Amino acid sequence: MEGSPRRWLSYTVGMKPLASWILRTTLVGVLASSAACGDTEDATEDTGGDTADDLPPALPTLCETLDGYDSYEPGIVKVGEAGYQFTLVSSEPGPPLQGDNIWVVDIVDPEQAPVAAATDFSIVPWMPDHGHGTNVQAEVTPMGEAGRFEIGPVNLWMPGVWTVDVVLNDEEGRRVDEGVFAFCIEA
Repeated sequence: MEGSPRRWLSYTVGMKPLASWILRTTLVGVLASSAACGDTEDATEDTGGDTADDLPPALPTLCETLDGYDSYEPGIVKVGEAGYQFTLVSSEPGPPLQGDNIWVVDIVDPEQAPVAAATDFSIVPWMPDHGHGTNVQAEVTPMGEAGRFEIGPVNLWMPGVWTVDVVLNDEEGRRVDEGVFAFCIEA
C-alpha cells in the first residue's frame, strides 16, 4: 500500500535522525555566531577593525580614467581654423555637469571684431566615444555686449566626454568656423 498513511508515517519517522541533526547543527551555528559578535553594550569600543589607512585606495572616477578633454575654467579660448576666437566666458553650473547647462560665449572674428548678433549659429553637443549627441536643441541668444551670446540648454545628458561645437554659419547656412569645447561629465 504505497499511498497508505502508515507508509508515510514510517518514512517520516525514518527521517527523524536527519531532522534532529539539522536542528542541532542550526542551533550550534546560531549560538556560535552570537558568541562571535561579543558584547554589544559598548558599540563605541575599538574592535581593532579596518581603519582608513587599512582600506584599499579608492577607485578612480570616470574622468580620471579618460583624457582628451578640457579642464573647466571661465575664459577658456578656442580658435577655429578660420581664425575666429570662441571664449567660454562662463557655464552655469560651472564646471558643466550632467544635464542642462547655460553657457555664455564671446565670439570675435580674425580681426578681433565682435561677431554681429544676427549671425547664424548651430550648437552641436556630441559624445565622440559613443557616436551620438542629444535631442535637446540649444538656443543662441544675443546678450547686451556685442559678440556675447547665451547658449542653452547645453544638454550633456550622460556621463563621459562631450564635445560641444559652437558653429558659426554664413547667411546661406554654410559653416564659416567653429570652436570646439570638450568636457568630461561625471555621473
